[in-house]
Amino acid sequence: MKTLKNNTLLYDKDCPLCRAYTKSFVSCGLLDQQGRCAYTGTHETVLKNVDLEGAKDEIALVDRKQNTVLYGIDGLIHIFTHERNWLKALLHFPPVYHPIKFCYFFVSYNRKLIAPSKTMFNANECSPSFNLFFRLLYLMVTAFITAVCLGTFIQPVLAHFSMQTGGITELLVVSGQLLSQGIIVSLVNRNRVMDYLGNMMTVSLIGGLLLIPAIIIQHAFVVTAGFTIGYLGLVVFTLFLLHIRRCQLLGLGCGITVSWILYRVVVLGILINV
Repeated sequence: MKTLKNNTLLYDKDCPLCRAYTKSFVSCGLLDQQGRCAYTGTHETVLKNVDLEGAKDEIALVDRKQNTVLYGIDGLIHIFTHERNWLKALLHFPPVYHPIKFCYFFVSYNRKLIAPSKTMFNANECSPSFNLFFRLLYLMVTAFITAVCLGTFIQPVLAHFSMQTGGITELLVVSGQLLSQGIIVSLVNRNRVMDYLGNMMTVSLIGGLLLIPAIIIQHAFVVTAGFTIGYLGLVVFTLFLLHIRRCQLLGLGCGITVSWILYRVVVLGILINV
């Protein structure tokens, strides 16, 4: 691969995703050794042509020689298509370009939900602005994936107790928790409602993804209800710790975690008795 020289990516140093991929760009030779610099630690000569607010939403690629700036997916495409005109033409072809740009915004606007940090509410740090559309989309996508994973995983246990449910039921349960937790958090700190719901659904998504190995085992082997319940218990304990940590970062008390667990207990009781 050809190294793109005299260009610097201004990345969010508090974002593990940003740190990882920008470092890999340098390690793989896509950028030179000066090819990445933290947004909050960059020299003013590099920043002089940068839209500092826009760079929080879309990572800025600064051409140090030409004094030009590309943002977001345009900068990333430029890095990957350096001296590869055929690839540049392909990635800028509208049916290809617009979906990947949409996906970029989906991740960028929600990156603090995916990987939160202590400085996410510091105006001077590189935190993305709030975008209602992409926040609601994130909640819907994570709710759907969580519902499918948990609904599939829990079937053997429900069958053991002569119960039947599915992804639709679980999706309604997840949606109900979004509503109930949203109301509870609004009573504590209404400014943190959407941030909390996004973090809560990230925790749920992690739980759903952790269930996938067990789902594969369930379909490949005959497993007992004890295995399924035990595995679920380990996942729930992991999510409990993640939920507490994220509530601390959001400045919310442990009562939010209690209500989060209590909702699931109450719903489970209702389902058993229906």
